Amino acid sequence: MKAVTEIEIDYSSTSAEALSPVELNVRGLKLNLRHARLGNDFVFGFGTNYLLAVPSLRVSTIRGCLPDQIEDLELLEFLGLQKAPVRLELEVDGRQISCWLLNIDGSWLRISTRTGVEWVHLSAVVIARVGPVDNPKR
Repeated sequence: MKAVTEIEIDYSSTSAEALSPVELNVRGLKLNLRHARLGNDFVFGFGTNYLLAVPSLRVSTIRGCLPDQIEDLELLEFLGLQKAPVRLELEVDGRQISCWLLNIDGSWLRISTRTGVEWVHLSAVVIARVGPVDNPKR
């Protein structure tokens, strides 16, 4: 995970101000991120139990310090680099859905939803969560 590696490298050399959490407002939802960074077209950082990524166009405000920029990192590349499962929250036809990312082809994401496998454009992504899969049967 290139982005996580860059966060870890930067961790030792950043100030306490840069390490303080930032709050993103995403469609009325407040997300608190630790070790937040800016990619070219998204914001990412650590939430509770997840690495979160949010397209810049979905963020209405950022409270706290403006995160440092990691140059030449696009959301599509970030999603493609992940080894852990990626849970996506999408906005499709005015409704929000949750799904799992299966693979990427160009700007299209192949996803698994409750109704089957579909393709959606990257622009539908509201929030991406990278992390462990919740298993309620455990």
